[in-house]
Amino acid sequence: MFISVDGGDGVGKTTLVEKLAAYYDLYYLKKPIDTFLCVKEPNDLRHRISKLVQKFVYEVNKSEKLKVAFNSSLLLHYKRKLKNEDAIVDRGMLSCYMFNGGPETEPTFDKYIEKGLEFDICFFLTASPETRRERMLKRNPNDEDLKNGNLDKLTAGQIRAIEYAESRGIPIAIIDTDGKTAEEVFEEAKEIMDKYLEMNPSARKKAPAKAEAEPGE
Repeated sequence: MFISVDGGDGVGKTTLVEKLAAYYDLYYLKKPIDTFLCVKEPNDLRHRISKLVQKFVYEVNKSEKLKVAFNSSLLLHYKRKLKNEDAIVDRGMLSCYMFNGGPETEPTFDKYIEKGLEFDICFFLTASPETRRERMLKRNPNDEDLKNGNLDKLTAGQIRAIEYAESRGIPIAIIDTDGKTAEEVFEEAKEIMDKYLEMNPSARKKAPAKAEAEPGE
């Protein structure tokens, strides 16, 4: 089973991924490039190399197709590598589409889907620009995305990504996180997951680890 949680900054992706990974005993693919380069500690040599690679691909490089190919290649690599695992990804293909999707890059996205970059469920979290701004301010008041208009761009990208997913038959589960606690979002996602697993019992590659019994049980 290969699951992704997508959406713009401030919608609650990482919190949901962590909760789903823990509850369903999923391998958590937090950041494919750091995993690929075996980054273990912040600011170690491998971490600095990862930052340099990302800076080149996403800032220095001006080719949107190369950005899509770089991101999609990493995701496809780990989907194949984790073929015997049940895994969840923080920022999958649709997150990339939010930033780099459009008429020029759609053939590249389509190519990777044809190669096998498919997800069993793509949870797509949404929130209003006001909600995202409030959450991002609490997390990091100096976040550059709060100053350069990226929130408005991501709102447009959010719509495009949903339209792309629906046009390609990608199994997208949209959850609006406005006015909801992290636990409420998790419960909504859990209901979707449980229904999917009930209908597709063979989707899991292995049985989840059994929780330890409480004292007295």
